[in-house]
Amino acid sequence: MMAVIAMSYTTISHAQVKGVYQGKLDVSTPDAQIPTIDQDIYVIQAAENEITLKIKDFSIEGMTIGDIVVNEIELQTAGGGYSFAKDDIISAGIFTSLEIELQGSISTEGELNLSLEISNLGITVDFSDGVRRDFYTEVMAGVYEGDLYISTPDAELPAIDQEIEIVSTEDREISLNISDFSLEGMTIGDVVVTEVEVVELTNGTYTFEKQDIISAGVFTSLEIDLEGNVDAEGKLNLTLEITNLGISVKFVDGVTNSIYINTNQSEFSVYPTTTYDVLNVTGTKESSKYAIYNIAGINVKSGNIYDNAINVSDLSKGIYIINAEGRSIKFIKK
Repeated sequence: MMAVIAMSYTTISHAQVKGVYQGKLDVSTPDAQIPTIDQDIYVIQAAENEITLKIKDFSIEGMTIGDIVVNEIELQTAGGGYSFAKDDIISAGIFTSLEIELQGSISTEGELNLSLEISNLGITVDFSDGVRRDFYTEVMAGVYEGDLYISTPDAELPAIDQEIEIVSTEDREISLNISDFSLEGMTIGDVVVTEVEVVELTNGTYTFEKQDIISAGVFTSLEIDLEGNVDAEGKLNLTLEITNLGISVKFVDGVTNSIYINTNQSEFSVYPTTTYDVLNVTGTKESSKYAIYNIAGINVKSGNIYDNAINVSDLSKGIYIINAEGRSIKFIKK
């Protein structure tokens, strides 16, 4: 097991720790050392100074254990980063009582390392060099306004202004809602597609797609084929085919305003949320600390707030998250 240094207790900046970590997983059993595999580990905010850690679909050769979820893990400061440790009894899949010992750390560079022992199965799990891919879907969340184009088997309808809402449901999943969707003379109702998986591309564009059968209004079985993306400038584009009705929907260049990722009583806010050079700041004390993260969750700028303004002209074009006063806000640098 890796050593964990005794640390002091402090308020945790969850913007620095939560996210999806991609790294190497080494598993050993009483009988064998399993070959190293690529693995994602999810770190989710649970409380002010606590996280939940999840290893999805954990399995060993020939034996499926299921999702390994450890809740209420207290974080402590560790040389600018954080450390954690917990002994617990958890359930996973068909296993109702797994005795686990967990220790690990998250560095200031956003690297996760941990060791997990499942003592009653004799299994040791080591995760190393986990690189955070943060804000997978939180940067996408919001209400987008754009042009909606609808074609039916009989006609191409004029473009209309439409709002589409994206809700972040998990680190890599969203739900998408087109409220009060209707065609000329035919009301379909709210079109809601859930559990849509999101993939990040290297150019900062988040793409998604899903085929499903959903219900909407009086329609109990709509066969849909959805694909789309939110690009590096924060614009939503998508195509939705309702195949059993012969309807094709295209949403073009949808833009959204700032999204508050976590809520508390802080009045911290920024404007404009799309800027070329300066973010104006309200609700902070003079010299309050701030940190700015790109869509990969990497800290690209930090410092103190003076004169209620932050110069961001040195940032590249794209979507960013600014964190201050315990609150995180999305903005777009043009």
